[in-house]
Amino acid sequence: MTLSEWEKHYLLSGTTLFSLSSSMYFDEDGDLAHEFYEEEEVVLPPGGGRGGGGGGGGERRRREMRRVSHRRLTPQGEVPYTHPRLHVDFPIIMYQG
Repeated sequence: MTLSEWEKHYLLSGTTLFSLSSSMYFDEDGDLAHEFYEEEEVVLPPGGGRGGGGGGGGERRRREMRRVSHRRLTPQGEVPYTHPRLHVDFPIIMYQG
């Protein structure tokens, strides 16, 4: 049995994947990653250190890492595969004899 070009295209269109929807993002600098973090300086109120003793010096400064909001990032979009892949739900047994 031989298949026409249309039948081949119809069979392959639902079974093979040619691209992947990426879960990665670009930031303002053009770097690519799943998540981005930025360092932020936090000013703590004076006193209230360990033990709640009050007293002590002035304000304290600390650095924290904050996750960058996805609103400031650009999604990577569709990424083509180097080789087409079979869809995971395609029911076929592959055998190489």
